[in-house]
Amino acid sequence: MPKHPVEKIFEECGAILEGHFVLSSKKHSGKYLDKARIYTDPERVCDLCLEMANKIKERYQDIEAVVAPALGGIILAQWLAYFLRSNHQEKILSLFTEKDQSGSQILKRSYQKLVAGKKVLIVDDILTTGSSIKQVIEEVKKSEGRVMAVEVICNRGGVTSEKIGGYPLFSLWETKIESWSEDECPLCKAGVPVNPEVGRGEEFLAKKPANERAF
Repeated sequence: MPKHPVEKIFEECGAILEGHFVLSSKKHSGKYLDKARIYTDPERVCDLCLEMANKIKERYQDIEAVVAPALGGIILAQWLAYFLRSNHQEKILSLFTEKDQSGSQILKRSYQKLVAGKKVLIVDDILTTGSSIKQVIEEVKKSEGRVMAVEVICNRGGVTSEKIGGYPLFSLWETKIESWSEDECPLCKAGVPVNPEVGRGEEFLAKKPANERAF
């Protein structure tokens, strides 16, 4: 079966890693999509965002703001806002949420006032469980913004529209990558070391006693 064009971009950027990883969801996986490597290639990011914009333009012509979770999402939000602008619009706002002390995604920098009353597209790069996106959705709603749709580069967790509150969900690439809880992880049981350089591996290892870190 031919590879998906987005998968090819990830491969060419060296963004598909094999090993033992701890994801942002704290689940473990034998494969990791290193989105940070995608952002090192502005031309690739531009191409992906143009494709995302074209996908949304087919259905929505009146988006007024694009909101994404920091950090990588900031880049996506800016490009999407640029590409989605139509001839009759002065501008589309590019905004982002940040984590507070509890780890929840919130709008700062007076962005709550800016998003109020706007028709909003929420964007992100990799969708695993949908938990971060749900937080962004709730924050936009709390700020009186109107969430129109959610769009991601890759849906790797089989997340459905229902899992994020029933909002329309679009992705450039859908792929199923298996993941497990720490207790169920076959890589942990086999003694395969966690990669500390990507995901939450470093944080995971820091919490382990020294005599357990190498499994």
